[in-house]
Amino acid sequence: MNLLQKVLRKIGIVFNLSYIGKYQKKWYDDGGDDELRYNHDGILNENSLVFDLGGYLGEFSDKIYKKYKSNIYIFEIVPNCISKMEVLFKDRKDKISIFPFGLSDRDSEIFFQGNGPGAKLSNSSSKNIARLKSIQKFLNENNIKEVDLIKINIEGSEYSLLSHLCKSELIMKFKKIQVQFHDFDSDSFEKILDINRKLSITHNNLYCYPFVWEEWQRKN
Repeated sequence: MNLLQKVLRKIGIVFNLSYIGKYQKKWYDDGGDDELRYNHDGILNENSLVFDLGGYLGEFSDKIYKKYKSNIYIFEIVPNCISKMEVLFKDRKDKISIFPFGLSDRDSEIFFQGNGPGAKLSNSSSKNIARLKSIQKFLNENNIKEVDLIKINIEGSEYSLLSHLCKSELIMKFKKIQVQFHDFDSDSFEKILDINRKLSITHNNLYCYPFVWEEWQRKN
């Protein structure tokens, strides 16, 4: 996506001119954050395990903890965000753990751009280097058999991660999946359809606001 396309995309979203902007408006009109995104009654409690991929400043984990007192693992690659979350959760270390790396299909290091919310992985040279860890290795090392909720907001890397989870059948370890897909590439719409087809085999779609938020719950 070139600079002009990015500018037009942003204008379309802000003024509700594009389909993403319209779905974003519908999300807020429907009370998406309060009614949907933080509502996990019947799934989460004080014994549950939540994965927060792309913790940013900790807002999601903070609200989930206050509502359900769940155990939360936060994964974040940006040092500035990690430092702020360490302050926010300093008195809740027994329930909330912050990991200074991302989860991926394999162990690797990759450049990223930005130093706050919205930072994303990049193939270009940068002074910022992110450490990524194999999600399968992390689950095995920590003897994790099931995750009650995984929230994924990782700036475009959600496609490769979810594809890997579906292909490896690790997807069955996740009871509930909340994901924000991003339209950074020209084929993003095709990729989201492909992921949705794969997820529909193992999970039921609970709601879908394209490129805003959608949620899936494991069948049976």
